[in-house]
Amino acid sequence: MIESLRDYWYLYVVLLVLIGVLIWGMTKASKAVRSRRENLNRQRRELERYKYLVETYRDLTPARAEQADAAELVEGVAAVLQYEIERSDKGLMAAFDAAAPWRQRVYAIWYFIEDSETSLSFFFKNNGKPVTNLAVDVIRDAGQERLYLAAKAMFSMYDEDNDRVSLDKKTVAELDETFPKVYDKQALCEAVKAYILEQMR
Repeated sequence: MIESLRDYWYLYVVLLVLIGVLIWGMTKASKAVRSRRENLNRQRRELERYKYLVETYRDLTPARAEQADAAELVEGVAAVLQYEIERSDKGLMAAFDAAAPWRQRVYAIWYFIEDSETSLSFFFKNNGKPVTNLAVDVIRDAGQERLYLAAKAMFSMYDEDNDRVSLDKKTVAELDETFPKVYDKQALCEAVKAYILEQMR
């Protein structure tokens, strides 16, 4: 046996390498399967959430709006409009434009709430008008002064129609750093809820 090891040592090295590669491949495959399963589960939860919101808020009444959690109400109103846009044969923008102005504003601010969880710049980088400017208007009307100033400054840099302000990476980074200090999601949602109730009277 010892003589065999000495004469064919390189075969054992190759065998060990192959075993290592096999283990590595199985580990990678296992991680890929787990990641795919997690993504599918996440997508299923999102679809279930979307279905719940549409069913709950499609026929919204002032009483139902009054009783609803503020953040869920905002999300629900936005989800119903998204549902209508997706099923419209008018085209996305035509369907959006056909919605009541107050629903457009709620839709825009929900996208702001969702996307700004990554960063303030993420929202403005990944969306355009009319969603971005409407969101800024809602923030202003909600009385979120410091948040409004930050959002307005970021909007100006990402606004393709604004030739006076250019995109400055240093300013973007500073505004992203400031954002968590001036953003109160619950207060914003409560203000938007009050706006919804006012529109439904």
